[in-house]
Amino acid sequence: MLVWDGGMTPVLYHVEPDPLRVTRLGELFPLYGSAFADFCAALPPFHSPDDRTDAARHAMPRNLDVAGKAMAYAALGTDEPGYDAVLDRILGGLDLSFTNGDDLARALTREGGARWNGASDADLIATFQGYLGRRLRGALTARMDGASLPPRLVLAGGCALNIKWNSLLRSCGLFEHVWVPPFPNDSGAALGAASVEWALHSGRPALEWGVYQGPRVRPAEADPRDTSPAPATSTSSPGSCTNTVTR
Repeated sequence: MLVWDGGMTPVLYHVEPDPLRVTRLGELFPLYGSAFADFCAALPPFHSPDDRTDAARHAMPRNLDVAGKAMAYAALGTDEPGYDAVLDRILGGLDLSFTNGDDLARALTREGGARWNGASDADLIATFQGYLGRRLRGALTARMDGASLPPRLVLAGGCALNIKWNSLLRSCGLFEHVWVPPFPNDSGAALGAASVEWALHSGRPALEWGVYQGPRVRPAEADPRDTSPAPATSTSSPGSCTNTVTR
């Protein structure tokens, strides 16, 4: 089981089901999963001017809405694996226990001139996404080499939602089966905690689950009535310094 979430490095576990035993095999590389979203949030397509304050730069970035949008935006760019060595060099000089997206963005744009010799924001995002996927595959390849581990992989954590990364692991040839749960992010962690509590109290070790589990969606009723206030209008006469605001 590979666990990689925004606030942690990618960690590999060996899970034996009967009797249940979980063994931590170790960290794959020292880079938090939030690095992709933080880096993309520092680029113009996703950058908020409000984040430029010193307080915001030193606070924990909360770019939870960026990663999915950046994955889509990357389709407009070109992944350039030739820059992997540049990224290795940049990341090798940073404190990877918590990588600030602005630091990454500034370092990347300084390498090789302006924007990697003319690379667009979409190119930068596609390349960094591709780099992280290749680094993940390489680390797993090294860990699986010669190890007596079953060729089955489960992904957990928000990074499992990155379709480029989980598709790369599916096709890399290391595993016979790769399973990505339908909710590997924070919502899945909440459901998992509830399931563990249920299993402990019920004595049943397994939970039947399907993507259509749960109550049916009820038909929508009439559209809700619009109760928002009317927009403000401004009137003024030529040469006047005062405005009359009416509703």
